Amino acid sequence: MRRPTTALLFIVALAVSMPAVAAEPRTVAGKTLDQWSRQLESRDRPSRLVAVVTLRQFGPDAVDPLLAAVASPDEGVRFWAVSTLGDFAADVRQRGQAPALVKLLDDLIAHDTTSVRLAAAYARCRLGTSQQALKILAEALSSEQRGVCVTAADDLAAIGPNAAGAIDALKKATGHADYHVADSARRALWAVQGESPPEN
Repeated sequence: MRRPTTALLFIVALAVSMPAVAAEPRTVAGKTLDQWSRQLESRDRPSRLVAVVTLRQFGPDAVDPLLAAVASPDEGVRFWAVSTLGDFAADVRQRGQAPALVKLLDDLIAHDTTSVRLAAAYARCRLGTSQQALKILAEALSSEQRGVCVTAADDLAAIGPNAAGAIDALKKATGHADYHVADSARRALWAVQGESPPEN
């Protein structure tokens, strides 16, 4: 067996003794998490909205800037921040930030804007059962706006068995005249009841 040469041993020793090069921060669309977070303060609304939607791509690392965005005066930014935090509920709990977020959400579920109110109700239910929040989602299933009904159904599906209090409202919505609403309600009902969709 060939033995390593003195020169090779010297190169290996030199490499081991060199300080590790810091890993480059992760980027999305050419920007770091910090850069996207700062963009939330842009005077340009489309730039703010692009930033808050993009933060999702950083996963749990984006929890802190998303929490800060919940207080944004821009309702669009607030909506996306709250919705994403609802999706990241497990990470929020793991970081010990659930109590602070719950307090914010309990205020937002009374918001005048439907989209923000529904997003807050969804996130609140994902962090723990809230009868008030669940009621908001259940009542939204009977909205005259298709988008509101479908959003509520999709949110209830994501909440799963913890949304059992909305089963009656979901059953009623499965008979909705609008196919999209009825189909979303059926899928949500299966998810809430822990059932698999029937095979075609």
